Formats: sequence, structure tokens, C-alpha cells
Amino acid sequence: MPSPGIIYVGFHITDPAISQDLLNRWYYETHFPEIFAIPNGPQAGFRLKNENENESATFHNLTLVPLPDVALVDSPDFKNAKYTYDPLPKSHLELAEFDIRFYEKIQTFEGQIPKGGRIGKCVIAVAMDPAEGDEAEKDFDAWYRLQHLDMLSMVSGYRRSTRYKLKELPSYSAAKPGSVPKYLALHEYDSLNVPVEQIKLCLGTEWSKKVIAGSRSFSRDVWITIHEQGDEEVRL
Repeated sequence: MPSPGIIYVGFHITDPAISQDLLNRWYYETHFPEIFAIPNGPQAGFRLKNENENESATFHNLTLVPLPDVALVDSPDFKNAKYTYDPLPKSHLELAEFDIRFYEKIQTFEGQIPKGGRIGKCVIAVAMDPAEGDEAEKDFDAWYRLQHLDMLSMVSGYRRSTRYKLKELPSYSAAKPGSVPKYLALHEYDSLNVPVEQIKLCLGTEWSKKVIAGSRSFSRDVWITIHEQGDEEVRL
């Protein structure tokens, strides 16, 4: 039985010879169509930019490519796929630093009234490693399933949440083994104006404080959707 997943790619340009617009053009005109041509492969891709435009942001760009089956990344069709770089002057891997991660989907939550549409205008990405031990991991999962997502669904503009577990990092990723949190949650919202006070209420419960304070790693980025491409029925 297929196990859906996602390709998560954070990146920033390292070569001043190219512009953001040129790299975007490569994505939209060349790279996405080549990815969609892989047999039994992805059929949609999304591009986002970091709300934080300062140098302090780990990455300024994000690409999300939903996988119908995460096992695809181990297949010959995927591993042997040939990617071109027109209109770039050379390979994209030489022009930017790419943090590439393969994740397996573990939960989709849409609240009491599911909404249409394939991606929110705003996506808040939260990556975490819970406290050490099996019991801590079970508590972390229960927190999401029994409290946190229900509370988030009451925030104005909430669309859906999708949770993932890290499968692997490819050898060509800038991220190194052990440096990336095991779990990722993508929370989608209809508006960029996510009510801060409502989010604080969700994080202010005793259970939330326990899970977050005990986590071994925690990162949070706010992403703005700038481009959608491919099958309109595909969601994160």
C-alpha cells in the first residue's frame, strides 16, 4: 500500500550571477515539468518564500513536492531521472545551497469543517525532536492528535495541518544526518495575518508547555505561498 510523503527543499542562492527571478523561472519552466514526468511520480509542486527576509532566516525559499508514495525516492526512475538547468548558466546545485529532505506523511487534519483548495496562502512549518525515549514520542504524538491540532483548528483562517516523519536525507543535500529534526508539521492558513494571540493560547496549555520545553530541537518558519503548479487536486 502506498505511503504518501513530501520532498521538502529549503534553499538560498549562493552565486550572485543569478537572480531570484531566474531561479524561479527554472523551477516553473524546467524543473517542475521534469519532476512531473517521472513515472508514477509527483504531479504537483509548490514554491514559497520566507516571511523573514533578513539574513537571520535559515533559508529564504522553500519548495514542497507531494509524493504519492515516499518509496518513489528509492526507485530507479527517481534516482536516475535526468534534470536539465536551462535557462540557468550551470547546475542549480552549483548556484544555491539546497537542504533537501524526504518525509513520510503520518497525519492529515482538517478540523470539523474541511476546506477546499490545495494549499494555504500561509504555511507555518514546525520541525521538532521530542524528548528522548519511546514514552516521550508517544506523548508528543498524543499531544498533536488529542489537543494541539483541535485547538489550532479554531484559529481564524485555519485550513489544515499535515504531519510528517523524516525518511532520509539524500547525499546531495546540504543538511547533514543528525542535524534535522525527526518530525515536521505544516500548518496552513488562508491569510498571512494569522492571529498571534490565538496561537499563543494554543501554545499556553500545560501539555503544550511540557512538550515544547522538553523537545531536543525546535524550529518554526512562516512561509508565504508564491506559486502552485500541476494537478489541482493534489494537496500537501
